[in-house]
Amino acid sequence: MSNPYKDFLRRGEGILVYPTDRLEAVKYDVKRGQVELTRGGYPEEKFLWNVDFHPTPIRKRSWDWYTYAAIWFGMAFIVPSWSLASVGLSFGLGTLDSIILVFLGNAIVLIPMIIQSHGGARYGIPEPVLTRTRWGGVYGAIFPSWIRAVIGGAGWWGGIETYIMTEAAWHIRSIDA
Repeated sequence: MSNPYKDFLRRGEGILVYPTDRLEAVKYDVKRGQVELTRGGYPEEKFLWNVDFHPTPIRKRSWDWYTYAAIWFGMAFIVPSWSLASVGLSFGLGTLDSIILVFLGNAIVLIPMIIQSHGGARYGIPEPVLTRTRWGGVYGAIFPSWIRAVIGGAGWWGGIETYIMTEAAWHIRSIDA
């Protein structure tokens, strides 16, 4: 009786692998230093794979230094940043010192932002897939996903920004009255 899994077994190792070679499904662009998945999907991994997780093709990756600078600028120059500058003023710092410290804090945040986005920029992989690789798979990624949801989307940071902007609008309205 022949072994039905003989195509899946590596020689003498007894490890199950898929019959397709993963290296054949990857293309490396030497000029851009980026990797692209050339295979359309993995039907044998239905639970782990869908079209949304498929890496972005190299031809559609158009981000450059200007895009990162624009994102950083958009995140750095928001109402809470300027309210931080006003906190510096209330502690006795000068106007220029407060603005420089807020700028320095945002420049420090830029470093982990670039490190975090490197995997997505090089491999074209969305954040949920990168989180799987960092946290030990699908089930390990549940914890950081919930943390992101609570801090970012569910109201903590959004609530802070909404509160600050509401207070600013209220005080601007009180000036007119």
